[in-house]
Amino acid sequence: MSYSAGRVSQAYASVGTQTQVDAASPHRLIQLLMDGALDRIAVARGQMQRREIAQKSTTMGY
Repeated sequence: MSYSAGRVSQAYASVGTQTQVDAASPHRLIQLLMDGALDRIAVARGQMQRREIAQKSTTMGY
């Protein structure tokens, strides 16, 4: 079975995120949620500037 570098990287990041969430205080959970939202907004903004409307919709979860 072969894995792409992107899938392995994504799986590793997912484990790291889950570990942070499991050990987080309520305050830290809000910080993690806000960080994720701000990251998605930044990506979507770039996609809008490049007129990548379909990708923007996926990024924002529509």
